[in-house]
Amino acid sequence: MAITLLQKCPRCGSPLEIMAYHEWILYGCYRCLRYVNIEREQARKVFFSDGVFNWRGLVEYLHRAYVDYYYGGRRRRR
Repeated sequence: MAITLLQKCPRCGSPLEIMAYHEWILYGCYRCLRYVNIEREQARKVFFSDGVFNWRGLVEYLHRAYVDYYYGGRRRRR
């Protein structure tokens, strides 16, 4: 199952998506086929506290990793 997000791919402008795949959580662009991932267990340890999962924190973390890994931290200027 994939969830389409409001963030756009810096390369092609398509909406980015987040999905669960086996023991991984993937974040990336379905058109460019570029993804970053985090293990579900690691995400739970980092983003789950007091009975609440911090989805915003996870998406921000994965987006930062995606942009840094594929685009060297540069964002496309409009």
